[in-house]
Amino acid sequence: MKFSIVSAAVVLAVGAVPCQVFAGVDGTITFEGGLSPTTCLVEGQDPGHGNADKTVDMHHPPVGAFQQPASTGDAVPFEIVIGGNGDASCTNGHIAYVEFDGTSQSIDANTGYLNPDPGGAQNIQIQILNKDGTVINLADGGVSEGVQITNNQAKIPMDARYYSANGHATVGEVNARVGYEVVYD
Repeated sequence: MKFSIVSAAVVLAVGAVPCQVFAGVDGTITFEGGLSPTTCLVEGQDPGHGNADKTVDMHHPPVGAFQQPASTGDAVPFEIVIGGNGDASCTNGHIAYVEFDGTSQSIDANTGYLNPDPGGAQNIQIQILNKDGTVINLADGGVSEGVQITNNQAKIPMDARYYSANGHATVGEVNARVGYEVVYD
């Protein structure tokens, strides 16, 4: 009887081991990347902590300037400053870009522009542009033009402007926000 119990236990143990049958490999997935040695200060703050806030004064142009379809306001320049004297972690020769957070609540998913906060002006948005005048689509992984880091610092210039796709803008505040981070090549 002991022999048959031991035999049954061996059969159960062997049967419990899964059998794996492998055919030939179909291909290889290669992952490439790395960690950049560049971690510049952003607006004088340590990167990655969410405290490099910036306010751009968009002024208060007259509502009459935005009554026609595709009306745009004057470009308002601004820049994101990275690195600085003595910021050795801000490595010369690398290219820095501003990458916008496409999940920011103010972004219109259809246009890629910023909508004003509820209760503000209507039929008006804010566009962010590269210095060459190209509009950055914030909803589509928007990234600014790159700037080379020299002397352990760089200024990434951009413009913002009001835009009214359909015209007929209404009076009110136009406040919006978008998250960003500085990324490097």
